[in-house]
Amino acid sequence: MSKEDFGTQILKFRKAQNLTQSDLAIILGVSQPTVGFWESGYNQPKADKKELLLKLMTPKNPETQDEIRHLKETISHQKIIIELLQDKVKGLGGSL
Repeated sequence: MSKEDFGTQILKFRKAQNLTQSDLAIILGVSQPTVGFWESGYNQPKADKKELLLKLMTPKNPETQDEIRHLKETISHQKIIIELLQDKVKGLGGSL
């Protein structure tokens, strides 16, 4: 499999799961630009991240689907907390 082929698979998986690059980066513990580099074929994930991606991308695996749902909920909660903190900082006269 070429770099571009795996990158395309990552992109298709991410979009099918309605995840942003940032969401997938959080799930995998990498930066958003790293996910972008993978998707563009600029480079490939290291072995541990590739193994996790392959597990997540395994179709019709109930365990994987439950895990993805749980991760999406976690990301959603984190985004809400960040927004609340940003509002609180702005309310105190600060800026981000």
